[in-house]
Amino acid sequence: METIEYLFKNLGIEEGQVKEPDLFLRNFLYTTIAARKDLLEISERQRYIEKRIKKESDHDSYYYKKLEYFRKINKEAKEEIVKYICYGQKDYVQKIKITYNDLIDRDAENKMWLYGRIYDYRLNARFYDSEYDFSSCVKFYNIPGVGSLDFMSNIEKHIKLKRTSLEDYNQEIIRLVDESNMVSDMKLRVESNYHIHVRKEIFETMEVLFSEKKYLAFITMAAIQLEGIFNDLVGIRFGRKEKQGTLVEKVSRAFKDDSFLKLILYPYFAFDIPNLRNEIAHKGIVEVQDIKQTAYNLVLDLNCILYVTERASTDKFRKFIKIYEKLIGIEENREIANCIANELYKSKDIAYEFFWELLLDPEMYKEELDYYIPDDLNEDEVCLKDIVYFISSQVKGEAFWDVLLETCDEYLLRDKKQDKELISFIENMEKRYIGILEGTAKQKCCQVNAKLMEIKRSNE
Repeated sequence: METIEYLFKNLGIEEGQVKEPDLFLRNFLYTTIAARKDLLEISERQRYIEKRIKKESDHDSYYYKKLEYFRKINKEAKEEIVKYICYGQKDYVQKIKITYNDLIDRDAENKMWLYGRIYDYRLNARFYDSEYDFSSCVKFYNIPGVGSLDFMSNIEKHIKLKRTSLEDYNQEIIRLVDESNMVSDMKLRVESNYHIHVRKEIFETMEVLFSEKKYLAFITMAAIQLEGIFNDLVGIRFGRKEKQGTLVEKVSRAFKDDSFLKLILYPYFAFDIPNLRNEIAHKGIVEVQDIKQTAYNLVLDLNCILYVTERASTDKFRKFIKIYEKLIGIEENREIANCIANELYKSKDIAYEFFWELLLDPEMYKEELDYYIPDDLNEDEVCLKDIVYFISSQVKGEAFWDVLLETCDEYLLRDKKQDKELISFIENMEKRYIGILEGTAKQKCCQVNAKLMEIKRSNE
């Protein structure tokens, strides 16, 4: 008990705040040991990276740039852990209130993140290692038949296979590409996507070259298309006017707002692929020992970035479809508005700006929406365009703004002012829509604006 009292005193925890003091003590000890282990691991890696940097004389090489990148992210990881120990560990451990969640008893080091946000390194330590096999990570990131919950274990399985037998690993790549008819499949995927369908003819040519085993020509075209698709990805996420720059700059920009993708995909595309791309750009051909294997490897690289681009191009639509699915069976306008408001609030931090632009004015994306209308659509069927226009119209309706107005009133009635994120969401919606709404919806929006000013005064 003296130990617990000493700990609580130094952490600023008052008596009675923790119902299970022993559980808190054990979990605090466990998380401290885990953080110490991570700090020691990073320090050891930093020493290794510094040694490699000193030995590398060519500071313009991609290998040197790769080492610089890993020096930077490991330094940031160490700083994040120190910040967690100083400012986050106490709150994290306090949230664990059930005896079953005794981390020492469960030896749940790899499950710590399940109990709340800690720090990125705890979950993704392998991706901070410059020697990690990022090439395999890219190649097996999106494989037919492998679900989203199993993709990481599938990657690790193939990394282990590569270490054990490179020959078997290479044969597995060839088998996978051939059995899934991946080159032909990519051609169809390109054709069906609005943002990249202009590349259809090129992918058709690549399919012919690959089927005829003209691997050198295929590699030359595929490497150029790899960079081109990154160009499309940046345009999708940040607009076509975004400056692109070199391949490395495109890769960096493409993953800028997705920390996980940057961890697992960026190192290979930024530091390994550019060597191949530059050789083709400067020589017009590529010189490798196994031209066939290089071609097959490149197919998987293309498959990965094509999948990421497809996802990015349809993300804004996917959220509309999810909202529409929630609306099935709801008929009353007020309930529809309430459901839409809840779903939009859930999306406030994860949706790209293009989602909010589409919600505000679907006409801006009319050409893109028209592209996805099936040729054989029946009159009684609902297409993507119908869904988008319906939800957009509901947000501009009186019932939706009634819901937001009522939410503001409920906030003002509370004794303890909470839900600041909710009020911030309503403020953002009001700013976006007050200039375009009409009629009673406009009046309601103005009332929301007045309530927001009242809330601001009450919080001062």
